[in-house]
Amino acid sequence: MAPIAYALTVAAAAALQRREFARAPGKASRYRALPWPYKRAGWSGVAPLFAAAWAVPLLFAPAWWASAAFGAMGACALATLDIACVRWDRRNGL
Repeated sequence: MAPIAYALTVAAAAALQRREFARAPGKASRYRALPWPYKRAGWSGVAPLFAAAWAVPLLFAPAWWASAAFGAMGACALATLDIACVRWDRRNGL
């Protein structure tokens, strides 16, 4: 179940990202300029937390609190990564 949840989460994120990049070409160029560790942190650090947020209740019905915890951790990780990426963009004049 976990690999399926991760794959669906990554597919949804990729589709949203592709749509956003089509609407804002500047955002796409900034993403392409980001170093690989920042991208890897998003796909291998933040995405699994969001995948777990909706997969845990499906696996363990009474564990609604775990879903909330994974969702909160995912939101915090996403905010931290977003701040780091914005700082990198500004430092490099993007």
